[in-house]
Order: sequence, then structure tokens, then C-alpha cells
Amino acid sequence: MIVDAISAQPSEQIAIETPYQKISYRQLVGEVDRVYQWLKTRDVKVLALQSENTPEWIYIDLACQKANVIFIPLPTFFASGQLTHILDLVKPDIVVRPQGLSGMDNGVVPFLLPLYEYYQLDQTRLSDFPKGTSKVTFTSGSTGQPKGVCLSIANQFAVAKALVERIGIKTPKHFCLLSFSTLLENIAGIYAPLMAGGSLFVASDVYRGFDGATIHSPNLLVNAITGASPHTMILVPELLQFLLHANAGGWEIPVSLLFMAVGGSRVSSALMSQARAVGLPIYQGYGLSECASVVSLCADDTCDMSSAGKLLSHVDAVIQDGQLTVTGNAFLGYLGMPDSWYPTAVQTGDIVQFNEDCLEILGRNSNLIINSFGRNISPEWVESEFLSTGAFAHVVVFGDAKPFLTALLVPSIDTLTAQAIEEIVGQVNQILPEFARVKDFVVVREPLSKGKGQLTTNGRPRRQQILKDFGGRILSLYPCHNIKETEYESI
Repeated sequence: MIVDAISAQPSEQIAIETPYQKISYRQLVGEVDRVYQWLKTRDVKVLALQSENTPEWIYIDLACQKANVIFIPLPTFFASGQLTHILDLVKPDIVVRPQGLSGMDNGVVPFLLPLYEYYQLDQTRLSDFPKGTSKVTFTSGSTGQPKGVCLSIANQFAVAKALVERIGIKTPKHFCLLSFSTLLENIAGIYAPLMAGGSLFVASDVYRGFDGATIHSPNLLVNAITGASPHTMILVPELLQFLLHANAGGWEIPVSLLFMAVGGSRVSSALMSQARAVGLPIYQGYGLSECASVVSLCADDTCDMSSAGKLLSHVDAVIQDGQLTVTGNAFLGYLGMPDSWYPTAVQTGDIVQFNEDCLEILGRNSNLIINSFGRNISPEWVESEFLSTGAFAHVVVFGDAKPFLTALLVPSIDTLTAQAIEEIVGQVNQILPEFARVKDFVVVREPLSKGKGQLTTNGRPRRQQILKDFGGRILSLYPCHNIKETEYESI
């Protein structure tokens, strides 16, 4: 499906551009076929890939589809413990990675593609996957253990095809900003542009100014965008905020830009208005891995800027029990959880409303935090790591739709100094992946109280009451955000 649609494009047209080379559709299809033959010769069943953005990433992904090999993209932002958990759960035949990475060095041999290597894992048996699984994408895991979302080729093709129809830009030049292991960029940033006969600008983390998930050189990033002269880009809210700061500092928005989609978590209408005012052609979308990414998307001004647009053509949705339920493109199930296999609908857990067919996201149906980079975080998970030190009587974590987590800390020892608290926070952060680290905090010396409604009868925090009592101090930790009291529930 996807490979066939890409192969049908004009052979001499540019499919991929890097800072150093241009790759035609003919060359792309040829490289995919080379990897396909390599996989078939070795009878590979499951392949895991740990790599930043490169053309080779795309070759391997598409070749796995062609060879009916289950493809496992390994997110570069996961902690080592999470990666180990994924490999133990997936049990791949081989793991492919760039040459020179540390760890698992025994048995590493050169891969077919230059600058890549692979190693085989001795497996007594492969994991059981739902029938038809082509890719397993891992969420960041609300409890620290990533969940494997099993998708078919049809799942992914349906989204990419609907996006081509909705966006409607012929032969777009797309700047690949997010990591390819992010399903949104994988489907909307690779498949959709290539199926529309467009080209991808692909560059390394260093060239784009990234160090892992963190921007270490703003100038490199904006210069890369300017130099590429792209038509389209995909952002998370934090990167949208970054581009606005860059523009305020003198960066000129490329006149080539036609369409920018922002997703991953809710974006305020104020931020959208600010972006539009400076000339960013920004539109919101909504989706989740269990629906193979995008479910709805704005592509024009028929929906209010605060909405996530209209449903794409391949899905339907209704509001049941107060939350959005999506049908038409449900995932195959979670890896290792047979009871979840072959659902016909996806209950999203998101509280929504429709305004003249435009989807408006109102909030979450649980305590799950989704930060402004689109990472899922269970506050109870992070809180438990801090409580395990014995230094705190109560810890309450916040950060929904924000760039980092903050916490309310109640020391269990009255004499615990500010310096000691800083050191403990630093130690706990070291065992957490970057997206789940507490970057700032408020210290409260008086214990939380059941009598004041701050705790349940079994001692769990009542988050809304705590926000009511301490919201001003918590919000002050986000100096770039000017949020009214009525918006406390979104923290």
C-alpha cells in the first residue's frame, strides 16, 4: 500500500534531500529493494531500529513493510531501562543501529547500509503479536513502562492517505523536525509527503540543533529551517513556542511555509493567535497512537483556532460517557496484552465537544499528564520515586500541557535544608527519563490535610483542591505562561 504509492511517483523527482545529497524516487525505491532482499535472505521476522533521523531510517522502515517484517522504532529519548524493557517485550531477531554506539557490543557486525551495524538476539521464541502487525510504536508509558501499540500497514496507510486529501498540497517539501520514532512524524511527516509526490528534508540531530530531545543550539535549528525553504512542518507546542521566541529575536519566517501542524497536546487559542499574527501558517490536529496517529486536523479557517479541526475521512467518532470514542481505524491491540487485541473502537479518555463538526478538546478523563512535547506521564509514577527517598511526606506533580514537570514538595523532616532538597531532587531526576524529570518545585513545610480537603481518606492527594490552595505558587514556576485561575484545571 504505502510502498506501492511511493513507488508510483515520477522516478527522477527528488524524494529526500539532506544537507549533503539529493535522493530521487528511483534511488529511494532501489535502496528499499536492497534492504528488502537482505531481510528476505536472512528470514528476518522482527527488526528493531535505534537511530536518529536519516534516509537509511526510511529505507529500513519501508523495506520491512515490503518484506512483512515487524518494525520496531526505538525512541532515542527513552532511558536505558525503558529500551531494555522494549527489547525484552518485543524479542526482535535483530537490532540495527548506527556504528559506534555503546552497549551490547558482542556479536555486532556491519549492516548492509554504510555506517550502520546490527546484532542478533538469541530468542527461544518470538513474542506473540496480533495478526497483521506491521509496526509496534511505543508510547512513553504512563507508569514508566512503555506500552507497545500494534499497527497494521492498513492502519498507517489510511491515516497518510486521509492527510494527503485534507492538506491538499501537491508535491510538498517537508522539513522533518520531530524524531522519526515519533509516530506523528513517521506517518504525517514521511508517508504523507512521499505519497503526495513531495520531498523530505532530512538532517541529523546536530544539524538541526538538537541534543537528544533538547534544543542545544537555537541558531542551528532556525538556520536549518530557513536553508531548507520548506512548505510544511510538524510541531509540538513547545517547538511552536520556541519558533515564536526566535521570531521575536529577529528570525524571519520563511515565505515558503504553507502549512504547519501542531499536535501532541492541547494548544491555547492565545498561542495560536500569536503564531498566526506573526505569519506562521499554523493549524491544530488531534490524534493518538491507538488510532495510528492523526484523527482530526484543521487545514483551513472553517474551524476556530482553538479546535483540533474536523475528523479525517477514514474515521468516525462519538461522545460516550463524556469521552471521545473513535471508530474506523482502531489499532490491533497492545503487545503482550491479548485481552486488548482486535478492538473495534478506541476509547480515548479525552473529554471533548463538537462545535459544528469541529473537535474541541476540553481535558483528560484521568490524572494522566501530557506535556507540551506530547509525552504521557503518570504523576503517581514520578511521585512514588520521590516518596521512596523518605525525605518527603507528600509530593504532588503537575505539568499537563507544559514544557516540564513541577512539584509541590512537603518535607518529612523539618530540618531538611533547601540545599539538601535540591540534591535529592537531582538524584531522583537521574533515575527518571528526561521527559519525566521535575525541573522546578515549591516547598511547603506544613503537611497536606484531610481536613482541608487536600487529601482523600486514604491519603491520596486531591489535586484540584491543592491547585486551588497553591496554584499561584505553582504557576509562578512557568514564567513564560500567563494563565488565569480559571485555567488551573489544565495544569
